[in-house]
Amino acid sequence: MHISITLALFFGLTSARVAHAPVVESQIDQPESVSRAHRVRGQQLSVYLVGLRQINDNTLAPLELALGLKNHVKLAKRSLQTQTSAPWGLRAISHRSPGDFYEEFPPPESSKYYYDDKAGAGTFAYILDSGIRTTHEEFEGRAKAAHSIYPADQTIHGDHGTGVAGIIGSKTYGVAKKATLISIHLLGPDGCTGSEAINALLWAAEDILKNSRKDSSVINLSFGIPKLKALNTFVERLITDTDIPIVVAAGNEADDASNHSPGSADGVISVGHINQQWAISETSNFGSAVSILAPGVGVETTGAGSDTNIIRETGSSFATPYISGLILNAISIHGIKGAANLKRHILETATKDKEKTKLVFLLKRRTRKTGRQTW
Repeated sequence: MHISITLALFFGLTSARVAHAPVVESQIDQPESVSRAHRVRGQQLSVYLVGLRQINDNTLAPLELALGLKNHVKLAKRSLQTQTSAPWGLRAISHRSPGDFYEEFPPPESSKYYYDDKAGAGTFAYILDSGIRTTHEEFEGRAKAAHSIYPADQTIHGDHGTGVAGIIGSKTYGVAKKATLISIHLLGPDGCTGSEAINALLWAAEDILKNSRKDSSVINLSFGIPKLKALNTFVERLITDTDIPIVVAAGNEADDASNHSPGSADGVISVGHINQQWAISETSNFGSAVSILAPGVGVETTGAGSDTNIIRETGSSFATPYISGLILNAISIHGIKGAANLKRHILETATKDKEKTKLVFLLKRRTRKTGRQTW
């Protein structure tokens, strides 16, 4: 049976957690025997690493001395990079509150994106989408066209896939700036069939396992359909059997996300989007099926028009890759493995209760159940 999947350029969601890149809080790699709260000479000593943005011998020496670690264990250095005048989406995941995210003149601190220099190194994003312009200069040769359901037509269908890839791993607009971006060309002008989506997911999983990438990959699905039990069941089994994390757009219908697939499948990370004030979009899907919120209104990213094309996009399709990028950072920087562990890490490090949804707005959404919403 063929199920039509329309190419939904998603515009939304709801939750009380906003994605965060927890790089500033963990700038020193600690050995397993050393925890955040250390007992030194019979006294409890709490160590706070926030603010240690420049790690060198001068900053390590007194910390080693205070912990009684000199000549016993070695604290490793990592290089924290600072991207100034960063796109607002990157700024948002690098701070704990909206701040004053003025597009033209952001304040000095809130205009920065902090990231580890290992961000995305040795990891792979499998992007099932409309194709990627792999020659775009922002990808630095890290984007690969791996598979297509259109073998006779390699046309990239719009900016969608290239934009998603740019947010995951481009050098300027990306979260995981050293990741390899794997394009699986699935979505055409009219979307795809259900069987094509399942076959593309199978191809991705098989390629990941064949190349021993299970612990270094994420699958990004920035599309969806009305709820289909068969698709949800397939995705759930795929996660259970392979332990590969799958990140999915929650949807842009101003509807309960549990009415849509595969974002309502158990085990996925279902993502919706907020604007620069951290308010949820009026078109965003909502409800308990939504895992987390990420930037998704007017976010800058790579376009397919040329090798230098930069575009602005809106929708949960473009919030989703922020989370995929954070998954790859968690793998490359913190060594976290497994779909459940990675999802837990993303949720535990997220900024909680800072989104600015108005109660009356949510009530309006929940009472209008006369079909698909257009807001």
